[in-house]
Amino acid sequence: MLTGSELERRKASLWRCGAQLRAAEALMADPGWELQKAIYSALNGNLTSVSGGIVPVFDGAPEDEPYPYVSLDDQSVIPRDGLVQRWETRPVNGSIWSAYAGKYEVMEILGQIYTLIDRQRLALGGGHRTVIVRITRQNATRDADGVTYMGQFTAEAIVERA
Repeated sequence: MLTGSELERRKASLWRCGAQLRAAEALMADPGWELQKAIYSALNGNLTSVSGGIVPVFDGAPEDEPYPYVSLDDQSVIPRDGLVQRWETRPVNGSIWSAYAGKYEVMEILGQIYTLIDRQRLALGGGHRTVIVRITRQNATRDADGVTYMGQFTAEAIVERA
């Protein structure tokens, strides 16, 4: 049986180990940018318009960019703690912009995005990995200008430390 002082020494040692682990975890890069780069890499150069041209992907499209194009928009994080390992859900939202008459082009590009990243394990750097990426939302609508069509999607990634 441990004496009071031995028990206190062990508690202090465990606390220091826990503090060192928390400090090491804090030094690991946040996976958000790595996830955005992975989604960008999966999509850029692999999407085509109905006319057969390549649809560019942006993180903040130039103001005068011709349609169609895809914009990677906001990202959020939902931390999760498992019994053994920490992981998080990261929804990443994106938009498709098109001047094609009707929703056809937007829906075609949404279908391509689904094929390229749904149920995939995208490679991440920074000491993290994706467990899976799922497309959890897609929609297509006419923009307020009455001419442009916009599609939206959410790619939800489950990310854990590698």
